[in-house]
Amino acid sequence: MTKRARYGSILLNILLFAIVVASAYFARYHHFRNEEKKNPDFLPFTRESAMMYSYSLRVARGEGIPKFDEELAGLEKVPVASQMSIGLEYFLGYGYRLKNLFFGVAESPGSPFEDSPDFTRWARIQMRAWISLSAGLIFLWLIFARVKPLHALLFAMIYAFAPAAISRATGQDLIRELFAIPFIISFFTFSRAWLGKGRAVWIVLALISEFLALATWDMTQLCFAIWGLYEIIRLFRIGSMSRRRKTFVYLSYATAILAAFLVPYLRAHSFYASPLMAVIFPLLVVLPLLSSRRDNAVKRMLVFSLSALFFIVAWRFALSVFSYGANYSHFLSLLIAKIKFMNVKPALPSLLDFDSRILWTPALHSATMRIFRFLFPAMPYLLAILLCIRFFSRKRKFSRFTPSLGLPLFCSIFFFLLFIFMVRFHVLAIIFICVACALLSEDILRSATKRFAKAVLYTLVLLALLSELDISLRLVEGGGRSYEGEYIGETSDLIRWMRSADLKGKTVLTAFTISPMLKAYCGTNIVLQPKFELPATRDMVEEYLKIIYKGNEQDLSKFCEKYGVDFYVFDKGYNGAMHPDSSRYCADAENFTREAPVFRFYHKRERDKLRGFYEIEPPKELPSLSHKYLLFKVISKKDYADSLKLVSEARLALKNHDIMKACELAEKAVYLDPFSYKARILHVEIFGRPAMIKLERYKELGI
Repeated sequence: MTKRARYGSILLNILLFAIVVASAYFARYHHFRNEEKKNPDFLPFTRESAMMYSYSLRVARGEGIPKFDEELAGLEKVPVASQMSIGLEYFLGYGYRLKNLFFGVAESPGSPFEDSPDFTRWARIQMRAWISLSAGLIFLWLIFARVKPLHALLFAMIYAFAPAAISRATGQDLIRELFAIPFIISFFTFSRAWLGKGRAVWIVLALISEFLALATWDMTQLCFAIWGLYEIIRLFRIGSMSRRRKTFVYLSYATAILAAFLVPYLRAHSFYASPLMAVIFPLLVVLPLLSSRRDNAVKRMLVFSLSALFFIVAWRFALSVFSYGANYSHFLSLLIAKIKFMNVKPALPSLLDFDSRILWTPALHSATMRIFRFLFPAMPYLLAILLCIRFFSRKRKFSRFTPSLGLPLFCSIFFFLLFIFMVRFHVLAIIFICVACALLSEDILRSATKRFAKAVLYTLVLLALLSELDISLRLVEGGGRSYEGEYIGETSDLIRWMRSADLKGKTVLTAFTISPMLKAYCGTNIVLQPKFELPATRDMVEEYLKIIYKGNEQDLSKFCEKYGVDFYVFDKGYNGAMHPDSSRYCADAENFTREAPVFRFYHKRERDKLRGFYEIEPPKELPSLSHKYLLFKVISKKDYADSLKLVSEARLALKNHDIMKACELAEKAVYLDPFSYKARILHVEIFGRPAMIKLERYKELGI
């Protein structure tokens, strides 16, 4: 190829890369616009996304992420970087500051729901743009695998419009896996370039991608473990490794070791005791030294088996010393339960342990035929058809694309099977399925001699593209993601009310699905959160659910005392019928007594009997709020004692004719303990009317 032709080829690839990325972005933007129309006033980040949003906003403001977060009650002494993989937050926060540096801060109308609508808007734009790079990187992967540019473009466009690639990537949610996916694809893309006799720059980029992928999403270790397992199988089949492949494996192991000790989250979760670090990488280092092409099958099997046994035993010992097993036991428990019950969640919650019950919910629920047809309308079928064509072809011997094909095909099968058990892994399955289909079809086209055969193959690929596009467009026409059952309106009203009352610094107890939003948009301290990697987080959620379904008011009061709770938000959904995704199922509470908090807080007549929790009525302009949530002032032992003390001080002030001071003390007394008879009587004596407890007065009174 002449120099001019080479530059022309590079420019063409850059242009096609840009087309793919732009197409992927606008497909995701189109989906998000339809989601936004359902909730035009306010579309909040939820669950873990809200946690990430709160830290991203701190970075955007220049405050940074605190080493210890006092807003996480019960986990104040655990470093934030040990609780979650930090990376996306800095990316969004500094991205916003960079945008402001060049374009200035966009003027946006104030919002009763959030501090910075402009940051929210930009974070979603930036997130969509970032994940859209994945489609372009798949195009480059295929180019480095020597697929023709137009053919690579076709399959990259399939990925750009595939529902499985779009469904979690519209920008509505901030998800760590979406931030890590471009790094994961970059690792495989640049490793393909290096192994294809490329320059040293490709291996450097691959190793940087590996480090960043591990640092930003801990489940990336699964991708690298499957890659390592494929390399072990390949080594067993061939008997040796090329010098380039050995170099890549050794440097990849060194990079993973670096990440294990430099990344706080991986260090806290003992990543160095993972199967990847303790078994797979060591085997890839040792086996090439112990085997060769000349070994017969028996000797090779013996060497591989003994080596694997040695490292597995060493790994099992490491699990007894380090915390890796405890940190990820919930994930293993869920997988074992799904296999045990044939991927069908049992009707009886007692058949599962707590970790399995709480995790076997979206997005870790099992795939159904409806979900499968929606997420994968065509690509798995295309992959199966292409494999059959290749297998039954007269020319059984694969072409030069075989080395590039093995890994994506192996990963496609693994992640598709994992998707069947845990739906969220569709985001990884679709990547490898698209790449495997592209390489298979290119391989078949190269060996096909008849035009008719090529026409049939192109027709199949175009039908797959149209099918993926059709389902994607139908989703848009149907309004996109369904928010039915999420009570966005009522939750938005709760946020609006608590923001107007300015409860920053107050500790609020509520469901772990709601808590992150209160932290993100109201600045409150929270007790429960959805980051279940830490056993302490799971234990708090389990204890809370056990109390509200199987305990009593006194048990809940003790729980609130333990974590310094000021306000309690009761979700009326707790009292609903038990179904596999309900909190009632998670608590294994098919029945509960009349003394259980879930019964007493739900029924008005029973609420009137409460003595440790005082219900605060919402403003009249938020009438629908009480259909879903009830807010209570938690009356602690200290509140009870302080209220009586203030009553005494107020009466002394009255005796000394200090009316202003008496008014202030009397009001504080009744707000600390609204059930106090003495405080109530004093309030009537001074103000001439019963006290009407309003949430916003707590801030004004400084209590």
